[in-house]
Amino acid sequence: MTHVKELLEGRRLGFALRPVLGALAIGLALAALLVDFAAWFAWGARDTNAFVWAGYWLVCGAIGLTLLGLLTALAELRDVPDQERSLARVDLGVAILALLSLGLSAGLRSNDLGAAVRPLAATPEIVDFGPNDGPFLSWSFCPAEGASGLVNSLVGRLRPVLQDQALACDVAIDPGARPAFCPPPAGTKDISTY
Repeated sequence: MTHVKELLEGRRLGFALRPVLGALAIGLALAALLVDFAAWFAWGARDTNAFVWAGYWLVCGAIGLTLLGLLTALAELRDVPDQERSLARVDLGVAILALLSLGLSAGLRSNDLGAAVRPLAATPEIVDFGPNDGPFLSWSFCPAEGASGLVNSLVGRLRPVLQDQALACDVAIDPGARPAFCPPPAGTKDISTY
């Protein structure tokens, strides 16, 4: 057990792990913020799904590093001189606060990703749909004023079978809106070849 404690304290490495882990966790959290901005403003891409997933996994990585940093802070707490013990407790409190805020962020992100599919998963007509390799799900951020044209374009191109199905998660779309072309995600099969 002392070997693990010495490793967490950084004695076996010759430097303290806690500052390095903290810097890496902050770097991943900032990267998640930049990826969020890239997804929100669609910087350099039309399809932002990869940005959403990247932000989620960056936050999960930051949680892992913060948890390791918290373990190193706990390992160091017993050996801290009395005059520095209050500073060590502040350090431990900051690590716990960072872990809680990152955990909340990851929870909100995972709930946001799953919330789009939950109502569809409760609809037997969609879950049991077998033709054309099952249901195809995709999402992308778009301005509210362009949603009707985007949906009308996708309906015209993909010709969905269950288009008349009314779902609780449906948003009102103007069927008379001029279709706005949107290239399908990479790997989408061209419906016209079937």
